[in-house]
Formats: sequence, structure tokens, C-alpha cells
Amino acid sequence: MPEPDDRTLIKRFLAGDRDALDELLRRYRGEAVRIALSVLHNEDDAFDAAQEAFIKVFRNIHKFGGRSRFSTWLYRIVYNAALDVARKKRRYVNRTEGKGEDQRAGNPADRGEYAPPDDRLARSEKEELVRRCLDELPFKYRVVITLKDIEGLSYDEIAEMLSTSRGNVMSRLYYGRSRLRKMIEARMKR
Repeated sequence: MPEPDDRTLIKRFLAGDRDALDELLRRYRGEAVRIALSVLHNEDDAFDAAQEAFIKVFRNIHKFGGRSRFSTWLYRIVYNAALDVARKKRRYVNRTEGKGEDQRAGNPADRGEYAPPDDRLARSEKEELVRRCLDELPFKYRVVITLKDIEGLSYDEIAEMLSTSRGNVMSRLYYGRSRLRKMIEARMKR
């Protein structure tokens, strides 16, 4: 039996089925934490922001109008919750916890865990280099790269989340990728 789509789960929740919202949020939990982590660079803060976002979703699900996908609406709430946490703590950058940990979900083969040890080490070192360079990018570039290249959102979804134009997203992505590439190349020459 296929899983119900997001809109079906929303309708079930609004009709009184509390488990429907749990299922819906479980579906997006990983992505929500990764988006918050891209803003906050601290795992504990990212989980707090995702939790705050889920509470807001619970309280406001009746306001979801369906003009966009549920995931886009949710990610916008997560992004804003992460900004709120960052403002409260007065920090945006310099992840102090979780350095070197693989934040991505997926099966072990996707992460290269079944590759030969030397290949895994080289891949791990490259991933850490990319993560460090990404962390050093200005926020406006880092967030669009994370949302597009890691989370796989469309230009339009990112524009909606960030309350900006599609062209602005494309421009930030272009310049952000260019700066990231130069930073990585410079570090690899060392």
C-alpha cells in the first residue's frame, strides 16, 4: 500500500488523526535539521530550531493554504526558526560541535562506507574540506548552496523560502559556487 501524500496526511490531521501529523513531520525531520544546521552550525541548536518549527507547524497547519508544496512551507518555517535561534544566541557561524560528522542521511553505500579504507579516508578528507570552506562562505551564499546542492530544492522553492527573486537565488548560487571552488582549489594547493 503506497504511503499517503502530504495533502492527505494534512487532511487526516485536520479531521482529528494526530498520528497523521507525526507521520508527516517524521517524513521531513532529517531535511529540517539539515536546513537549520546550515544556518546555525551547531547540532544542538539545529535540533532546537527544528523542534520550534514543528511546534509552529502543529499550531498553524490549518493555515497551510496549499499554494506551495508542504515541504516548501515547512522549510520556510524551519529557516525562520533557525534565524530566530541565531538571533537569540547572537551568532551565525563557526560550528563548535559536530565537526567532522557526516550530517547527511542515506544508506551506508551512499556515504562510501563500503569503499576501500584508503578511498573512504580520501573521500572523508575531501568532504571535510568542502564543509570547512562552505562554513567560511558568507551566509547569503552558504544558505543557497545548502538548499540547492544538498537539499535539492528548486530555484523557485528557495526564492520563496528566502523571500527573494529566482534571479537573486541563481546569482547567489553562481557566485557562491565560484567562491567555494576557488577556496577549495587554494587549500588543495597547500
